[in-house]
Amino acid sequence: MSIGVDESADDLIRLRALYSSVTAVWDGCLKRPISPWNVLDHGVPFDDVDRNQLERLRQFLGCALTLLKEFRSRPKARPQDVPPGGRAAEGELLFWEAVFLYYRYLLLAVDIGCAVDQYRPTLERGKWDSRLSVYDSLTKLCIEFVKCDLFSTERHSSLSDVVWGFNDWIEDLLGKSASEVDFDEVKRRFDDLYLKLTRDTMSQATEYFLAADTVYDRLGHKQGCAEVLFQRGVMQYTLCQDVGTTKWYDLLMKGNSVTGALGFHLDRLYSHLIVAQAAERSSAFVAVYNYQNALSWCSDARLGIPDLIAGEVAFRLGRQYLNLEQIRGAQENALGVMEKALKVYEPHIDGDVFIAPEDAFERLLSIRWNIAELTKRKAARPNVDDESRDRLLNRAEESCNWIINRTKGKAKFAAQEMSARVIKADITRLRGDCRTAVQELQTAIEYYEREKDQFWLLQTLTKMCETILGSREAQGGLTQRDVIAYLNKLLAAARPYAERFRKDSNLLEVAEKTIFFRASELIALVWYHDQGRPDLAMNWLFVAFDLLTSLGLFGNAILLDQKIREVLSSHDVGQDREAYKNRLIQASQRISPKNEEADWQQVGEILQYYFPIQVTATEYLSDKREHLRTYEAMKELERLSEAVEALEKGAMLIDYDNPEDIDFELLENLHSVYRDLREHEKAVHAEHRLKELRDINQSRNFLLLAERYRENGWDPRWALEIATDVSFQESRYYRRAKAMLEQIRISTH
Repeated sequence: MSIGVDESADDLIRLRALYSSVTAVWDGCLKRPISPWNVLDHGVPFDDVDRNQLERLRQFLGCALTLLKEFRSRPKARPQDVPPGGRAAEGELLFWEAVFLYYRYLLLAVDIGCAVDQYRPTLERGKWDSRLSVYDSLTKLCIEFVKCDLFSTERHSSLSDVVWGFNDWIEDLLGKSASEVDFDEVKRRFDDLYLKLTRDTMSQATEYFLAADTVYDRLGHKQGCAEVLFQRGVMQYTLCQDVGTTKWYDLLMKGNSVTGALGFHLDRLYSHLIVAQAAERSSAFVAVYNYQNALSWCSDARLGIPDLIAGEVAFRLGRQYLNLEQIRGAQENALGVMEKALKVYEPHIDGDVFIAPEDAFERLLSIRWNIAELTKRKAARPNVDDESRDRLLNRAEESCNWIINRTKGKAKFAAQEMSARVIKADITRLRGDCRTAVQELQTAIEYYEREKDQFWLLQTLTKMCETILGSREAQGGLTQRDVIAYLNKLLAAARPYAERFRKDSNLLEVAEKTIFFRASELIALVWYHDQGRPDLAMNWLFVAFDLLTSLGLFGNAILLDQKIREVLSSHDVGQDREAYKNRLIQASQRISPKNEEADWQQVGEILQYYFPIQVTATEYLSDKREHLRTYEAMKELERLSEAVEALEKGAMLIDYDNPEDIDFELLENLHSVYRDLREHEKAVHAEHRLKELRDINQSRNFLLLAERYRENGWDPRWALEIATDVSFQESRYYRRAKAMLEQIRISTH
């Protein structure tokens, strides 16, 4: 603030300092966000406003408005003074006029909201003259706002006429009798006045932003363009608060992609956090990307951001990783950031200036639970050796015990205690004691049924059914009737989720969709394998498919094909086959390789099965097969030199313009043999050839698939993006795919 009021400092530097002051104070004014559109109906509760901070905001904005007025009155720069012709300063002035107009409007919204809340009894039940006096006061706030001198001349004149016209009308009503005043009409006309102020403010600010953007764009000022996008996005986000609109979301996403610089204050960090929080309900992948970017800013010691901010971002990032069960490496990353969050939060368990003790304790419970769950999952992987599994299970159990010991007997934390016991049941099962695991899960199920906690009930029933279906020993303590009862309970718990999901996929959160996906897959397998009902199994597999697509995991949805194809083969209903094929087409056209990780090679093979592409066999295919058979025979006889010779002869016949499955087998064996013989240079060369061949094969197959899609009138861009997402870019397939993709991009723009 001292920089902002320093008259000897540069005007633009002062405006940036005042902006930082205003945004920092605004964030401390309110306990919870407001929707400016709704302040007339709901008001702004007195307890939600820090009056001291609000007065500071008023003071800082006053300084900014005064400086803008002085800035406009200064002599304009000559062309030779500020290359090119003072245009940079002109762009900055337009930008700051838009920014401070937007914040001045927020102050108006809070002032009106506070007045509405304070005088609500008078507005609803007061005497007619008292009610008119309140409307008169609200009008004066609007008049003061219009006088802020940030509107264009034409718009200022229009708004002044409307506001003063309403003011004159109210004063005329004060001179009439009570029977002549229609308060419904008064309220309607003031609502219209406030609505016009809101819309004209957004329109005026947008005009200034777009004008500034034009200047920045012509000057090649990327940071300026990014800041315009950020401010427009935040304005839309704050003023609209409409979860159904994507305008603010698109603006912020575009701004983040223009430049990675932080911005005038903490703008880029704030932008990533807004997008990440919004994406939590729709795309965990987008949320992860933005939380990662936010964490990178929080981890930069030069910014001086409190470590608890970094800890909180790490925790939220970990939760989103946890929702990406289908993504390779997601759980490993989740565990890493949760461990980081734990190190940050543990020293603050007794609280400090940034966090209360009870808040720190509850966050630690969540972090410990996530660490226990993730460590347990890591231990459950099939490729983990016994020693590592024991170590991981002990680590998971340690976190569970930490939670249980600190929550046991406390009614407030009974849910946290029970969720930790559910993980302990899994740990017990992984150690081979399935009976004890079932007993623990039974206790948890009874608790969640009693508490009517549908999410945890579905999750625990899914674990129970996975346990009893996967282990005879687990069923040893249960009757067949019990097993059937739990399967029926799982079905009953899943049905409400299915109804909500069919009604509107947005009604389920990402975590709910993730556990519901597991439940749907399990129910489908039970109907198919145990109950002999492929028709019902198909219904639940369709639900699982649609759940993945609703999470933006279109490639992973297509990877369900093996299970779906198996069920369809025993369920000869053409309607289901056609419905599934349509799902495949729609899902494939919405694939975004940048927003999802999947085995794209397998995705391509699945789609090629349904939409065949023609690849001509090479003339040496039979010779390569013969060399591979010779290699296998010589290897079995331990005649390694002859085995290597056979592979080398086969590899010499590879046509890099037309890769075949056998080519990969030849090179993989050759690489393995060279490595075993410690011929490192040859092993590296074979590995390089293998990678190159895989890239060529990827470019070719997805190019051919894209051409097939284009022939059918479908969008081929996703396939072309995968075809060009390779390291080896010298093949003719890559060049054709690249050219086709560029042509589509040009035509769509």
